[in-house]
Amino acid sequence: MKKRIKITAACTASLALLLGLSMGAPAMAATGGTSPDARQTVVSRYTTTDPACVASVTAAIAAGDGHASLAVCTGTVTLRQSTARQVTKADLRQARSSMSTESFDELSAAVTDGVVRHKNYSQNFNNITDSETQAGDFYYNGSNVWVTGPFLGRVGSHNCTVDYAVGWTVAREECSDIGTPTQRDLRMQWGFSEAFGPLSGDKIYTIHFNSYGSIWQ
Repeated sequence: MKKRIKITAACTASLALLLGLSMGAPAMAATGGTSPDARQTVVSRYTTTDPACVASVTAAIAAGDGHASLAVCTGTVTLRQSTARQVTKADLRQARSSMSTESFDELSAAVTDGVVRHKNYSQNFNNITDSETQAGDFYYNGSNVWVTGPFLGRVGSHNCTVDYAVGWTVAREECSDIGTPTQRDLRMQWGFSEAFGPLSGDKIYTIHFNSYGSIWQ
């Protein structure tokens, strides 16, 4: 019978970084709109160690599990974003054929006012045994923020991927976009199981977005 451990990564500090230059996150497919500068800069990074995981792994080691390692309990979570890009009239013309008249008129007015902006984002968990990423793009206009739900004829994207896993089987359990028109909360949850031992558990990571383009974790 496998022992369950849970690792939850969430930081409640309200970090507001509206513009940035970026290096680094793995490229992810975007389903909406024109891509902003895909280079990304770090918004925040922290190292997390889960006490419940430490207790479970320590017990497994004491019970003779030669494959158990405390390394699975500690990892680094990094949030990145791209420079904001304004949606332009050229973008509007390109998207015209796929939009309803109502959506086109609404987006046209917003583009004329210069208020619709677009960013790429990524959040990565990384440690010695495995790495997972949620990434994509989102839109905002000061009143609304949206990711996978279409608004004003534009739609962003949210992708959850396993980058690598060594000694563990990692399966996606959730890749969700919930919230309100003024704040979206993106969450990835992974179920993982030790390849040659009794340990299994979950990892949960969340990103928050607001209508002014700020993101935090």
